[in-house]
Amino acid sequence: MLSDTAEGSSRDQARIRVPVDLDYKSPTERVWPASRHQQKFAGRVRDALQTVMMFTDSNAFKDLTGRYGFTVVEVRMSPDNSTAYILWDAFPECHEDAERELNQRTSRLRRSLAQALKSRHVPRLEFRRDAPSSEELAVEQALQRLQTES
Repeated sequence: MLSDTAEGSSRDQARIRVPVDLDYKSPTERVWPASRHQQKFAGRVRDALQTVMMFTDSNAFKDLTGRYGFTVVEVRMSPDNSTAYILWDAFPECHEDAERELNQRTSRLRRSLAQALKSRHVPRLEFRRDAPSSEELAVEQALQRLQTES
């Protein structure tokens, strides 16, 4: 809750307060809502995938993050948890190379993920590039125009 009064010390007055929407849902979540079970399992898959890429398969992590700027944006699960849809992004000029590396390493990542998850069923990994929406592209183009004008 925001306070409209100016009481308190000068340190409190200098602090900027930003309202936070606790009911915020990502655009993906609005279109494709996930159950609580899917959210929990997606979190486990995301954490295990990061662990595998950082510690188990260190060459994959170094190649993907160092050369291509690979980051996992979000992990979504199919309703039966048989497929993990991994939304990822990379440097704009490296999308094709990063996608080729991911396709080559998918089976090895899934095998390592099976060991890290310690689950009876390991989801099939489907990597999807997180493409910006038309609104995000419009904002980015406007910022580029402002930058070139100044």
